[in-house]
Amino acid sequence: MPIGTHYSTSLNRQDRYTPANNADANSVYTHHPLFNNNFAMNLGIFENLLTLLYTLMQQLSGQTFNSPQQQNLPPPAPPPLSDVQYDQQFRDSMLQTVNTIGDGWKFSDKLVELPNNALASPETRQYRDGASNLQQETVLERNNYWEVVQRGNNRLLIMRETDNAGHPVKASTALQDIFTHRENYQFDCATPMRLLNLKATMDTVGADDFDRHSGRLQLSSWYDQHDNSTFDGGFISTVRTAEAGTININGKTNVGGETALFDPAQGDKLTQGNVYYFDSPGDNTSELQGWNAVYIGASDNGSHRFWSSGIGQVTVTFANDTWATTSGFDDYYLGAAISAPNTDRLRNWDNTRG
Repeated sequence: MPIGTHYSTSLNRQDRYTPANNADANSVYTHHPLFNNNFAMNLGIFENLLTLLYTLMQQLSGQTFNSPQQQNLPPPAPPPLSDVQYDQQFRDSMLQTVNTIGDGWKFSDKLVELPNNALASPETRQYRDGASNLQQETVLERNNYWEVVQRGNNRLLIMRETDNAGHPVKASTALQDIFTHRENYQFDCATPMRLLNLKATMDTVGADDFDRHSGRLQLSSWYDQHDNSTFDGGFISTVRTAEAGTININGKTNVGGETALFDPAQGDKLTQGNVYYFDSPGDNTSELQGWNAVYIGASDNGSHRFWSSGIGQVTVTFANDTWATTSGFDDYYLGAAISAPNTDRLRNWDNTRG
């Protein structure tokens, strides 16, 4: 018979009282010896026996049981990360992603595109801008998670609020679809850098915290909806520009405002997981004016490996002390535009460890 049943039955037996001094049924009754002044001690012995029984059950079955005196407490939150740890986890995600997605996405001169998903009749609707003013936008393309929207001169890929079945769309799910089904999306060479930033952020803080903070994602080139910088792609970015005619690559000179030449003497350095820019001097209008690229690392022969969307991994060599390319991105130079992890954002978004 189970222990609990036997114990409760013994407490309710009619013989738990013993007549005192052979009195009749109306006489005063005293407690059975089990309930005399040693009751607390006996109960303690009984609880110890229960604990021993649970221990024996654990040893025999190989399973863990909670004893009557144990509480099912939630696991403690993981400790917060340091800035160095946030930085490293973000970079690790960047490198792992570019090493697994091949050449990424096909190029589009429209910034963002959902091929084969154009609406038969574009839809016009209203939205509220950053100042809460009503504006008009036109939906041009749509799939299960995203819409291509025209807002004035701006073309954006905007996350849908609900999918085709009417279920709420999570940012983590919508973002993962872009990476899993790359054939369904096309971008310029800048928007993928924003996508890599968002995925590295999600990988670092976790999907739940990512969904909590990211809101309804909007993608277009380097546009970043989450801070006042707006066009840093979510990174901490530094850019130096050059005066016209100060850079000459194979007879082509730069125009004013193009990126300055990469220069270690001014603090520039190649760091794995950072994003860099290869600039074509004299061209600041065409779709080939530059390449955004993630730095993968140096090779033993002195060359350097980068990843850029549409072409995948590229081995680049530089002319001595000039940072002009001699292979990889021909007729380009490495510019002084560097994008690094935003550890403040990672920490602020990481509620699980915070």
